[in-house]
Amino acid sequence: MRPTAFGRIILRLGDRILGGFAEIRREIALQKGLEIGDLAVAMGPYPAAISGYKAAARLSQRHPGLAIDLRPVDWLEALEATLDGSIELAFADLTEVGASPDLQIEPVRQQSVHFVCRAGHPLTLHETPSVEQISQYPWVAPTIPRSGAAELPAGEMPAGVVEPDRRRFRPRIIVETFLAMKEIAISSDAIFAAARFQVEDEIRSGKLVALREAPFVRLNYGFIWRNGGTLSPAAKAFMQHVRDIEAEHPVTSSPSGE
Repeated sequence: MRPTAFGRIILRLGDRILGGFAEIRREIALQKGLEIGDLAVAMGPYPAAISGYKAAARLSQRHPGLAIDLRPVDWLEALEATLDGSIELAFADLTEVGASPDLQIEPVRQQSVHFVCRAGHPLTLHETPSVEQISQYPWVAPTIPRSGAAELPAGEMPAGVVEPDRRRFRPRIIVETFLAMKEIAISSDAIFAAARFQVEDEIRSGKLVALREAPFVRLNYGFIWRNGGTLSPAAKAFMQHVRDIEAEHPVTSSPSGE
């Protein structure tokens, strides 16, 4: 059989036409995923405060029909929620994730932090207070992973307690949001940790004071999702907004620029 002149036109343009239809279907599916879909993200206090909430706001602004469920949790809860499939994506500390074959990660930020207290705190009388001196006051924070806990003495102290198995350090006041850390520290003798750019306004206004760099606590967070899972268009869009916002606060080698 030989194609007619009309058949030859179809053969010549058919692949291009079919490819165009496939592209149209992909674009429609993408828009449906963003316009009428839903997204659940478990977020640790630091990534949420630095870029997570802003990323969700930008995503909602562009796609107001998207249902977004943001869950502020401790890093350990974020891992468990990802592993049991109750959330699609976690944005949390990566320190304890590296050895898990069931999870995929994308690092976002690694940065040193400073211990911070209210203006007029007794520790401000010391030029550079030691960790031992800082540990004599309650710490307000999420729990600290094993790597940081290993640097602290076992047992209880005013700052908190290292769990017997040294899996993590439980501060005296456990919170799930960075805003809670700041508000509690401003109104009490509690100590918390922050990247310098997170507390610049409060330091400038005289509400908070940066005491010293924390030698064993670092920001080390990123995205976590189940190995082999396919991320939704909404999750991918959220991740890109996070990357864009994180780029607005680049990590520098100078402590004064943190």
